[in-house]
Amino acid sequence: MPKHDFDTLDGMTKVVQQMVGQMAELTFTSPEDDWISTMFIYSPKGIQVMALPGEMFETQTTKDLLAELLKQFVASQGAYRYALLLNAHMAPMPKDEFEDWQQTEERVSERPNAVEVLVLISGDAEQEQLTHSVIEFTADGIRRAGPWEVWPTDDGGRFSQLNAYLRDVLKEDA
Repeated sequence: MPKHDFDTLDGMTKVVQQMVGQMAELTFTSPEDDWISTMFIYSPKGIQVMALPGEMFETQTTKDLLAELLKQFVASQGAYRYALLLNAHMAPMPKDEFEDWQQTEERVSERPNAVEVLVLISGDAEQEQLTHSVIEFTADGIRRAGPWEVWPTDDGGRFSQLNAYLRDVLKEDA
């Protein structure tokens, strides 16, 4: 197999970020066009891409279940690296308000100060990187990926640490 940019975590992260931007530039033609949450895995099987069903993001319970399934899936595939693209909303709030909000079923998108973002969680057995892009809109209301930035925290929520079981598998193999 020829060497490609997925051979390093930084390379894989950059490739996925570029693909996300190019997809919008080349295919989004109406305000309804949007990204879907997608899992990318680079493993001994090659590069696998899996769209994630929107229904899995409808409640806190289904999101928790999906996060656990993804952790198990990454490990079961023997992933060298992975990247999880999430289409989400972000709304700044104080820590105590955030902790109270987490106990509700209110969606972040319902908050008045919410902005649409793409979140990319990429990792391998040793580390995980969190980056995000605030979604921008053309004059016609068509979505475009904004510049990618490091996520403002090291806590990516329920979908972070997808490499937890991957590390465990590597320890067992040692």
